[in-house]
Amino acid sequence: MRRRLIRPGKTDYQVARDNHTWPDHVHRTYMTAAAIATFGPATVLDPACGDGSVVEAAHRLRPIEFAHFSDISAPSITYLESKGLTVPHRTSVMDIEASILTFGDVDMVILTETLEHLEDPDHIVALARQHGRMLIASSPLIREPRVDDNPEHLWQFDADGYGEMLTKAGWQPTSYAEFVYGSGYYTFQLWSAR
Repeated sequence: MRRRLIRPGKTDYQVARDNHTWPDHVHRTYMTAAAIATFGPATVLDPACGDGSVVEAAHRLRPIEFAHFSDISAPSITYLESKGLTVPHRTSVMDIEASILTFGDVDMVILTETLEHLEDPDHIVALARQHGRMLIASSPLIREPRVDDNPEHLWQFDADGYGEMLTKAGWQPTSYAEFVYGSGYYTFQLWSAR
């Protein structure tokens, strides 16, 4: 199942976000970092990087040679740059499509907690397929009849809907995990694909 949600108006993404603000996102950050490190990519692109904590945590587990960080949020990029990341990197303020087209051809594209925010997630997953050898993607896992009430989310996916989106774009899923922190509001689904 995948469902397009109707939202009144646009979200202002020009804010700095920190994954350490929410305990469930701290858990998600480290679970995702472990998945990235498992594959040992030399180069990564995180085109909606937020605070950069996912890639930085992965780099600490298994060094990454170079990371391209971008985000539509100038405050997020400013915050990321102030953190003194240890992974060799470059930062840019741009949208996801432009980032993939500019910095693509990497070992891994990372689309964590991103696709549910996009008007056309299928296009971005297909574009990532053209420019990355591997993919790590995650989103909240929402099973019917529950409706995701996060006003920033334009889509909700169960595992079948998410997996179908990946395979239609040409990705071959290689692993899948679900996790929740405590009594957390969300269960997260985490996918890897080649």
